[in-house]
Amino acid sequence: MKKFIIIVFITSLCFTQSLFSQQDTIKSNVEIINTDSIARNAWYIEIMGNTWSYSFNYDRAFLIFPTIFSDYTSIFGRIGLGINLYPGHVPLPVLLLINFGKIHRVEFGLGFYYDYLPNGWSEGLNYPRNKIKWILNIGYRYQKLGGGFVCRAGFTPIFYSGGYYHFGGVSFGYAW
Repeated sequence: MKKFIIIVFITSLCFTQSLFSQQDTIKSNVEIINTDSIARNAWYIEIMGNTWSYSFNYDRAFLIFPTIFSDYTSIFGRIGLGINLYPGHVPLPVLLLINFGKIHRVEFGLGFYYDYLPNGWSEGLNYPRNKIKWILNIGYRYQKLGGGFVCRAGFTPIFYSGGYYHFGGVSFGYAW
C-alpha cells in the first residue's frame, strides 16, 4: 500500500509539472530590459568632486540588471584625468559605481587614485604627497536610458592615512 501511494504521488507531481509548463504567456509586473537600447557609455566633465578641481571622465556600464531596489540597476567602471590648481598635480581617479533607477538615479561609488604633488607644493599643507587615496561617491545622476545629456551631483570625500577631506562635485556630459 505504501508503494502504491508513493507511485501515485510521484506520478501526480510529474503530471502537474507538465500541465504548468504548457502555458503560452507568463504575466509579470517586471518590465523586460532590452539592454541593446540602453546607453552604456558616458563622458563628462566634473567640477570639484574627487579631484579637487576639474576632471574629464569616462564610464562604462558593464552590468545592467533588476534588483529589489530598482528595475534598472547598473554597475559602471569609471576612469578620469584630473587637472588641478597646483601645477604638476595630476590625479587619475578609478571608481566602481552602482546606480539605482531608470532616469533619476541614486549613485554610490568606491575607488582610488594615485595623487602626485611635485616637491614644494605640499609644504604648509597637511596633505601627504605621492600617496594612493581612497575616494567615495554618493550622489544623484540624471541620465535617460537611451542616452543623451548626463548630469551628476554628489558628495565626494577623499580618505588617506592621515584623515580625510570632504568635497562635493557636479558633472555635465553626454551618454551613448
